[in-house]
Amino acid sequence: MSALVVVVVVVVVVVVVVVVVVVVVVVVVVVVVVVVVVVVVVVVVVVVVVVVVVVVVVWLFRLCIILFFGSFFPLCVLPDRKRTGEAIGASRAGHQCFCALIQVYAVGLIFNSNNVPIRHPL
Repeated sequence: MSALVVVVVVVVVVVVVVVVVVVVVVVVVVVVVVVVVVVVVVVVVVVVVVVVVVVVVVWLFRLCIILFFGSFFPLCVLPDRKRTGEAIGASRAGHQCFCALIQVYAVGLIFNSNNVPIRHPL
C-alpha cells in the first residue's frame, strides 16, 4: 500500500509541477506579446506624429514665405487711395481676395508633383 501511495504522490507532484510550468510559460509569452505590441504601437504613433509635425511645420514655413512674398506679385498692389468711403472698403476687400487667390495659386505650384517653380498666374 505504501508503494502505491508514494507513486500517487509522485504523479500528483509531477502533474502539479507541469501545470505550474505551463501556466508560467503561457503568462510569460502573453506578457512578452503584449509588451511587443505596445512598443510597436507606440513607435508607430511617435513616427506618425513626428512626420505629421514635420510636414505641417514645413508647409506652414513655405506658406508664410509665400504669403510674405505675395505682396511682391505685380498685381498685388494696394488700391487707389483717392477713392473714399465704401469704394475704398470694397476695393481693398477685392484686393485682399485677389491677393489671396494668387497666394493660393503659388502655394499650389510649390506643392505640385512636377516641382514647377513659382510663377505669376497671369
